[in-house]
Amino acid sequence: MTSEQIDLITKSWSRVSQDPNLIQSFYDKLFEIAPSTKHYFPADLTMQSEKLAYTLGFVVGNLDRLENIQDAIQKLGSTHKKLKVKEEEYGFMKEALLITIDNALSGDNTPTIQAWDEVLTYLAESMVNAENHSKNKKKSFLNKIFGN
Repeated sequence: MTSEQIDLITKSWSRVSQDPNLIQSFYDKLFEIAPSTKHYFPADLTMQSEKLAYTLGFVVGNLDRLENIQDAIQKLGSTHKKLKVKEEEYGFMKEALLITIDNALSGDNTPTIQAWDEVLTYLAESMVNAENHSKNKKKSFLNKIFGN
């Protein structure tokens, strides 16, 4: 990510994260786009909403060093894998979040939304590939101990 993209995301998150309805708007949009995803979530979204807001804030705060939080991202991916989240459902999440952020910013936000799109694509790909990465890390560790 460029420093300009990081700045756009950071400034936009600072603005939209103040909206008390932001996360509920995201879930409303997600369930509108992909009603089939609703079964992953509890009826009361309060705790889940807090987790999502925290996670987004954590990622935004670490945009300039995403490689340092890769393990946390992949752990989140492993959790989603256990829930049997399908790869294509990450795309629904991304679409719902981009629409929600764009609506919350209410203006011409093309560069900002493009920056968000890039980071959300990175997150989704990292989460989807979490199991492969974990297997490769174990294999690499075992190779170091036992050789090929």
